[in-house]
Amino acid sequence: MYVIDEKVRLKQYEERISQYILNTDFNDIIFIENSDYPFDFETYQKMAKEKSKRFEFISMKPNVDKVKELGKSYGEAELIDYAMKNSQLIKEHHIVYKITGRIFIKNWKKILRTKENGKNEFISINKAQWCKTDFFKVNKEDYLKCLYGVGERCNEKKGIDLEKVYYHQLKKADIEISSFKEYPKLEGIFGTTGQKYNKPVWKMIIFNLLIKFDYFKVK
Repeated sequence: MYVIDEKVRLKQYEERISQYILNTDFNDIIFIENSDYPFDFETYQKMAKEKSKRFEFISMKPNVDKVKELGKSYGEAELIDYAMKNSQLIKEHHIVYKITGRIFIKNWKKILRTKENGKNEFISINKAQWCKTDFFKVNKEDYLKCLYGVGERCNEKKGIDLEKVYYHQLKKADIEISSFKEYPKLEGIFGTTGQKYNKPVWKMIIFNLLIKFDYFKVK
């Protein structure tokens, strides 16, 4: 199992938050965490304000017993659910981009080209019955209707992680779902394994060809 020092992990979060505030066109940025580690949120609120943006910090207490029983997938779903219900900034929006804390979307400009189409956008692998949960775009009302609370169905001991739960839920959902028009180019590390997200150029070329033919759309 991959273990990382809390201070190192917090530093990685801080670096990513700074990137989104200073180097992207995301105007409202919400950071939610459940570790209860001291976080200097006022620094990032000030940083955001100087860029005419807004930053919101949310701290929540996880259901430790449920996380132990069902796995980290439940914990991730619990965080997203809490943000969707309690964020003051999300209340002002219909469309939300969910991004795992320690990754950065290098091709954010291309990703944001479809921000106004109102569609839910996910990356799915139909053969594997799997859906990315580290980054997706969702209509808030559709999330609350179709994905809220599904973390209860996770059971990592039985191989049922959030990616599989999301896939099956989206598969049967009566909502408009598309894939991104550009494959997300993510930079960072996986929280559980320490492996890098970065994919080689040749693989990104193939993925972007496949995405044009709706290969990654939930079908």
